[in-house]
Amino acid sequence: MSTAQRSVPHEGLLWRACEGVYRALVVEACFLAACAPGIALTAALVPEASNAPLFGAAALPLGPALAAALHCANRQLAGDDTSAARTFRRGWRLNAADALRVWAPAVAVLVVLALSATAAAAAPGGAVVRAVLTVTAAVVAVVALSALVVVTSFRFRTRDAARLAVHVLGRRPATALGLVALLALAGALVLTSLWLALAAASLWVLLLAVVSRGAVDLVAAEFTGDEHDPHDPYRHDDEGER
Repeated sequence: MSTAQRSVPHEGLLWRACEGVYRALVVEACFLAACAPGIALTAALVPEASNAPLFGAAALPLGPALAAALHCANRQLAGDDTSAARTFRRGWRLNAADALRVWAPAVAVLVVLALSATAAAAAPGGAVVRAVLTVTAAVVAVVALSALVVVTSFRFRTRDAARLAVHVLGRRPATALGLVALLALAGALVLTSLWLALAAASLWVLLLAVVSRGAVDLVAAEFTGDEHDPHDPYRHDDEGER
């Protein structure tokens, strides 16, 4: 085998690495653009408990943006080499409404829990109440993230997607632990720097796609009756209503 022939795989690996970095940067730019209204509102707010409802409003664009980025990540894992920007736009168009239907109630509940935790600080036994509220908030966040994965991948009604989100967490403990770890990572990044968290969003979503693969496989195998490869969850993009 010639030297030129032996170098082809290495050149291919380098090309794929560069392509992956470029794709991540494009998805990141699209993600930030989709979240721009929320980012602008967050930057204008003082981090006080009284502003919790406004922070909740700022978080609303995050749901559809995450769904679109997750759409891109799953396409990438499935080997789709379509333009990342085009894939993001398609993912946003297909999933924004359904993502918002599961994301907005979760954000509203988290805002109420945050306000309740603040009020409990001055009450007797406040530490215990705050601990319970914190655990409850963590459960809500994990279920919301699981539901976002479901509505991004399949055509289900919102209430059915919520039930499936809980179901897959029970059936796939590894997925549940992975989502908890990802949320902990996101929380650590936000506490370190909001801008750092935003800059790492595309990589975080790629990890989400990997962690949630088992849950997507489970839903595909047990609830869609689809005989296609379950590792291509977006085959339903143009079918039916959710």
